[in-house]
Amino acid sequence: MKALREGLRIPPRDVETAPAPGPADGLWRRFAPRGPGSAEWSGWWRADEGFVLSGVADPPSGPPERIG
Repeated sequence: MKALREGLRIPPRDVETAPAPGPADGLWRRFAPRGPGSAEWSGWWRADEGFVLSGVADPPSGPPERIG
């Protein structure tokens, strides 16, 4: 929703994700987020200390890297 610069004007139910199978072991894993219409992006997720972190990019990118 933020990638489309629409915020909450787009209902959250209109955005879908399809995570790649794999354990929640702290490694970055791909997922395929899809927005309303034909909007598709490249996404990454990982579990870290009880939280799920995610990032989405267009054009597709490699896994996130720690900065600092």
